[in-house]
Amino acid sequence: QRRVHGPNEREEKPKSLIKRYKCCLIALVVVMVTFVIGILIGYFSHPRYPLHYKAYTGVESWVRNRLLSDIDAYRLKFINKEMSKKPHLAGTLGNRDLADYVAGKWNRAGLDHVEIKKYNVLLSYPKQPGSVKFSGDSNLDFTVENERSIGLEEIDSDTVLPYAAYSPSGTVTGDVIYVNYGRAEDFDFLKQLGINPDRKICVARFGRGFRGVKAHEAAARKCVGLIVYSDPQGVAPGNPPPSALHPDGVYLPPTGVQRGTYNLHTGDPQTPGFPSTDYAYRKTNTSNVFPSIPVIPMGYGQAKIVLEQLKPGNESLPTSWIGEIAGLKYNTGPGYGTTKGKVTIETNNVNVVKEIYNVIGYIYGSVESDRYVMIGSHRDSWVRGAIDAGSGTTLLMELARVFGGLRKDGWSPRRTLMFESWDGEEFGMLGSAEWVEEYQQELAARGVAYINVDMAVWGNYSLQVKATGNLQDIVTSAANEIQTPEGENFRDVWARRQRERDMRKGGNMTVPGEYGVYPHVYTVSPSSDFAHFINYAGVSVMDLQLQAALVPTYHTAYDTHRYFEFIDPEFHYHRMMAQLAGLTLLRLVDDVILPLNVDGYAATVFQLINGIDTDYKITKNVSEWSKGGIYSDLVENLKDSLQNLSVAARKLEATKKTINKYDTMAVRRLNDKLSSFERNFIIPLGITGNPTKR
Repeated sequence: QRRVHGPNEREEKPKSLIKRYKCCLIALVVVMVTFVIGILIGYFSHPRYPLHYKAYTGVESWVRNRLLSDIDAYRLKFINKEMSKKPHLAGTLGNRDLADYVAGKWNRAGLDHVEIKKYNVLLSYPKQPGSVKFSGDSNLDFTVENERSIGLEEIDSDTVLPYAAYSPSGTVTGDVIYVNYGRAEDFDFLKQLGINPDRKICVARFGRGFRGVKAHEAAARKCVGLIVYSDPQGVAPGNPPPSALHPDGVYLPPTGVQRGTYNLHTGDPQTPGFPSTDYAYRKTNTSNVFPSIPVIPMGYGQAKIVLEQLKPGNESLPTSWIGEIAGLKYNTGPGYGTTKGKVTIETNNVNVVKEIYNVIGYIYGSVESDRYVMIGSHRDSWVRGAIDAGSGTTLLMELARVFGGLRKDGWSPRRTLMFESWDGEEFGMLGSAEWVEEYQQELAARGVAYINVDMAVWGNYSLQVKATGNLQDIVTSAANEIQTPEGENFRDVWARRQRERDMRKGGNMTVPGEYGVYPHVYTVSPSSDFAHFINYAGVSVMDLQLQAALVPTYHTAYDTHRYFEFIDPEFHYHRMMAQLAGLTLLRLVDDVILPLNVDGYAATVFQLINGIDTDYKITKNVSEWSKGGIYSDLVENLKDSLQNLSVAARKLEATKKTINKYDTMAVRRLNDKLSSFERNFIIPLGITGNPTKR
């Protein structure tokens, strides 16, 4: 039967539906309000920051542990052997092939981008071997040929002849005089003895200063030519037996000759301040940076022929002038006490514009991708260069592999990490300088730091670090996390051996502060590829070297992989140095607040000024100093300015402790102040007479 609704029933149904609709609507409003309130609470209870975790976290433990464990000594040894098989002088096919090799390895390692940058620079090569002739005895005449093969050490046919790069070609004749190291003080001493170097051929030994300065000093003293040789005192001290000479030992044989540049300019002197690109305008006058007299290098075997039987001076030479050539009595001359007569030297060099190739690899940052942390080493060598710069390139290659592996496994640095393989360093830091000059604007705005590992391992005794003051703390901290191959704390060994070395120099170690705090980080000098980063672009720099007392095979054909059999046969020290460089890099790219200590920088500058002040007071008469004058006023004003700098630096350091790391804009501002601190000291027009040193 059909049901018939009464009038009351029909009214109840619409009322119940309306009631349910109201309940649903109220519930929906409550949910929405709750959701909005939750968002607002979350928004205002925490400062705003990007969702990417790198914005507020620093170095992750798994990354640090992987970095330390993945660096492999066997791989380091293999890389060094591969890269030092053949000569690879800048401007030659051998070095271009190595550039392609490096780029290929980095691409396979997983770097985000790899590029090869070409520059056209002025290089110098020998056309013929240099020669020495004696007017009174032609039987003594000789040419400076390549080192001879010894044992398993074969000298390649494409090994460049021993020569002084950028020396002019020429033939000069004169009496010979011995000038010790060829420094200004050495020539002054000769003057006191009444010995005039005018129109003489000067003979100097390598060491105690840059070889290019020796040539310029000799020319300034009116010498007509310069012979430079490696004295056994610096390469084979103590008259070692043949079994201790390379290749059976570490010391240099009599035939070893140090090649090298005599260019006083950092970068291509034809394009100062501008990159040497295809379209660059080139200066032709390089007289102020290249030697003006012929220069010829030789080993101590041939140097003995030149120095034997020189006439003695009016006085006996001090011990600081006496080397260790066996059987030689060191005299000054001029001229011989026999019939050897005058000496004629001849050089045959040519300067030519050639292509060089830098290799640059990138791992892009995820938060501050426009901030650059860089590590580099030059790739070119005078011959095979297992030490210089094979050891540094070895570290660079292994670190690129390890960081590339971390990248493949999901890690990305906070800041962009750059790997840089330079060309042309041996001729005057050409590749790095031209690159810095091309990208100076970007480096001035974005550069954080550059770490140089040129000759990373040439001994196994003591670490030497050169760095700007703001990078000194980070490297000592990294060393504290690393073990030596003997299982000791690296930082402790570094401090102990540095102290031992200072004691051997005669320091009174009971006097607090005489040598500073151990381990001590030295201030930088423009001796490798970091030079233009600091001097021209104002980027903070560091140079890492594990040293011994000597590096006897430096710049010779005997700088081969075999040398490491005596100082690091299993490349465990290379691994230790790679760990040190790697940890330092990791903190620079991943720490939220840059680990740059500006207070330490101010303290370093203050120490330098005090040292200059002390030296001046020692060399000047005390009564003269007490009168005051321009210099004393200048020093006092400088100290006052440094005091103000120290106050400002301490305030900036204090900000690190109070800053909210979740406030990314505040972090960015602080980091920019820290990274640009170095550039506050730049003089835009450069120092007087050299606009590229700023």
